[in-house]
Amino acid sequence: MSTGRVCFVGAGPGAADLITLRGAQRIAEADIVIWAASLVHEDVLQHARPDAVVVNSVEHSMEGITHHYERAAAEGLLVARIHSGDPSLWGGTQEQWELCRRLGLQTEVVPGVSSFTAVAAIVQRELTIPEVAQSVVLTRLEGGKTPMPSGETVRGFAAHGTTMALFLSAARTRQLQDELLAAGTYDASTPCVVAYAATGANAKPPSIPATMLSTAQPEVAAPKASMTRK
Repeated sequence: MSTGRVCFVGAGPGAADLITLRGAQRIAEADIVIWAASLVHEDVLQHARPDAVVVNSVEHSMEGITHHYERAAAEGLLVARIHSGDPSLWGGTQEQWELCRRLGLQTEVVPGVSSFTAVAAIVQRELTIPEVAQSVVLTRLEGGKTPMPSGETVRGFAAHGTTMALFLSAARTRQLQDELLAAGTYDASTPCVVAYAATGANAKPPSIPATMLSTAQPEVAAPKASMTRK
């Protein structure tokens, strides 16, 4: 097996100082740093070594990124692959793990702060209050580019009436509202938070307060995550 390594680093929800100490350390150790400028703020690159190769993945196909993995395998290098939020949530890491296995690269995952927990912190709300909600559903609205497994629907999850964090969905706010209300467990007065780019230098404050009725407007920008609670 190669001595090369790929570390998938969760960069957190946007603000550079919300990356973990271990995540910053792995970036500082890396020979090659791969990040997506469209998803990760450039401030995280302050942790990279001056002599590190920094690659913006937005400018390359998967084949272009593969070249750097192959080099790491051949030369025993460390690659820090930076992901927004936490790599385990909509991180697109499965294909990369398989590539690393084929190349004989060792892998490590450094978890990151997800946007839904960052937003909960900003609005100072607990997501699991006794006798109100003891579960949190993480999902997205079906019907987008990536197919949803059969049986996984917003309406079906909403039937539980617990706290929900909905990602990648607010470009279709009217449809999202209809699906949530159709379950019969939420109503128009259910409190919600709609957030987009809620942390970092150019942070936009979440919608506080808001209700299910007031958030379903066509002009609402697509957020990182939105939350509802019964």
